[in-house]
Formats: sequence, C-alpha cells, structure tokens
Amino acid sequence: MWKLTKPDLSKAKKDLDVVVKHCRCLDNIDKGLLDQLYNDYDNGGGTVTKLQLQPLDGKKDVIKNQYAKTTGKGNPLVYIRRELRKGVNKCPYCSINMSQQLDHYMDKAHYGQLAVCRLNLVPLCGTCNNKKGEISYTDFIHPYYQSFPDADFLEADCKIVNNRVVVSFKVDRVALNDNALADKIEKQMKHINLRSRIRKAMTEFLSQTFLVFVGSTDKELKMFLSRYVANVSLLYGRNDWRTALIRGLVNCRQFDMNVVRNMASKPINGGGA
Repeated sequence: MWKLTKPDLSKAKKDLDVVVKHCRCLDNIDKGLLDQLYNDYDNGGGTVTKLQLQPLDGKKDVIKNQYAKTTGKGNPLVYIRRELRKGVNKCPYCSINMSQQLDHYMDKAHYGQLAVCRLNLVPLCGTCNNKKGEISYTDFIHPYYQSFPDADFLEADCKIVNNRVVVSFKVDRVALNDNALADKIEKQMKHINLRSRIRKAMTEFLSQTFLVFVGSTDKELKMFLSRYVANVSLLYGRNDWRTALIRGLVNCRQFDMNVVRNMASKPINGGGA
C-alpha cells in the first residue's frame, strides 16, 4: 500500500555536485551542509527538524529556486525527475492515476532546503499533488520510508442494495495495530478525497475483472474471486483498494451472478466516509 522503492542516498548526494555547479550562490560549504542535511533526512525516516534545517536557513530560497531546473528541455537537473518517475506507474496515494508529477513530501514553501533532494521528491498524480498542496506532511504517508505491517488492514465492506454493489472502505485498526499510523492513513484518504474518487475507478476495474470471468454459477463466481484476489494483491499490493474490494466481494454473501449480470447497466456505489 502506497510503498515505493526509496531513492539511493548516494545518488542524492551526487546531485549536489550538479546543483552547486549550476548555481552561483552556492559553494562547497553549502554542499557540505546539504550533504549533512540529506543524511539527517534519511536517518530521520523522511523528516528533519528545524534545528537540522537551520544551518541553511539563509540559502533556503536559493536552493528552492533550483527546483525549476528539474523541468524543461536542457535544464541540468531534469534527469532527477526522469529517474524518479521511471517504473512508477500508479500514484502511490490514490493508485488510480498515473504518476506524472513530483511532490515535495516536506513542502518546498516551508522547507526549501530540501527542494531538490530526491529523497523528498515523490511521484504523484496531478490530482493528489494538487489536493496535498501545502497541507502538513505529517498527515501523509511517506511512500519511501513508511513501513506497514504484514496484515490486511484496508477493508472494503460490500453490500448489495437493489442489485447494486455498495462499498465502504475503512481502516482496520486492530489489524494495523498502530493508532498513529491509522490516523495518518485516514487523514490522507480524506485530504485526497479518495473514497469519492474511486467510485468511477471501481466501476471500470470490476468491468475489466468480469471480462475474464468465464463461469456462470454463483459457486464458480466465488471460486474465481478467491483466486483472483491473490493476483490483484501481487500486482497492486495487499492493501490497495482493488485488493480490498475483491476481498470484500468474496466475503459478501449477497454478491452473486444476478449482480454480475446487472453490473453493466447499473453503477457501483462507493460509499463510506
């Protein structure tokens, strides 16, 4: 769930050679301070303190302005954007859209010293990036550093109402066994309006799912879903909303072939708050 491979710290430090080379207002002393700050960020699991930022307070805006060099043809830091986005298909926050932008986990407006630190740059979709804005990073998962328990903690409560699938997503706090993390996940889901956004995505996903289903009985349907959940988990992760949705349908006694046959003509409802 929302987990990406952490960029290499040594590459982040090599970026500093390029940053200093292409900025007249930064020198080797600043490079050394940035090197230490990157160590602190990595050791802090994706965060730093005000005290650790303080040595570069005077250069915060200068460093922040270097982020513009990660975009545009011919700019010296464009390679950072290209390397971070490589192999990242789905946005780690919503797992709906493509990851087309870079987000500053600790926002650059307040933490400009980290503006070009690849450890602080996370590929997100435009919608999630816009909704996150400058909301405190403490309300969001860090896709590079956050650890998750080996458990199914995202639940999809599926009900059938008038032959329609109604789904409500929630965090299983018992399975998660971490109230602080549960609070963070729930805040993130609220900030990016995830429950509402996945309504359309669920319709498309289930339509594609049942294109490959070849059975005709309720028993065959349940057997298919029980097998399919492992494939979805392997592809997206055990706590992706798709995996949770299939698990929910497996456990929904009322979900049968009548619902499947009506699925093409009647929308799926993503409920819950």
